[in-house]
Amino acid sequence: MRILLIALLASTAWYGASRMRGASATRRALRELGHVAVPRRLADREPEERDGLALFAFGRVPGSPQYMGSTTPYAERLVVAAWTPTTRAEAADRALRTVALGVEGLTWEADAGGDAVAVGTGTYEANMARRPAWVLVRDDSARGLTFAYMAWRRDASREAALRTLERVAGSFAPALPTAEYLALARARGGVR
Repeated sequence: MRILLIALLASTAWYGASRMRGASATRRALRELGHVAVPRRLADREPEERDGLALFAFGRVPGSPQYMGSTTPYAERLVVAAWTPTTRAEAADRALRTVALGVEGLTWEADAGGDAVAVGTGTYEANMARRPAWVLVRDDSARGLTFAYMAWRRDASREAALRTLERVAGSFAPALPTAEYLALARARGGVR
């Protein structure tokens, strides 16, 4: 019985640690814009295309019935936003609001300026879940992209969250320049 208990505890600890560490990435298409390597544990959501911006969102719902309720809780969210110079502020705002939805009391560390990563902390609240969370935002002004990421602090240290965001941003492989993709999305009629 003791061996069974030890094996159960060890496998539970391994599973919990592997949720973040087991971040084997999978290449995901961002429609005609290009590809990005996203942690395999994150599921795609339908992209949102608007006039001059597009949001590609990914998320992970915790697999425990303790979080059941009327709102879908997310233990992790990632958004890649594509924008034009005139929609940059709106795209960054929408990306942040998407990943930080449910995060209360969000406070930011000192701003490093430029394309540096902004790091914030707050408490994620959904249904019965109240979890401290990291929120990170990184602009890539040269490519017209914003990367935003939220993870529960119990699942990721600050450094692990930064690594995830930087890996995703660094993996972006464009197929078209951002402005051309957004013009194509507009011509296709995918914008609202």
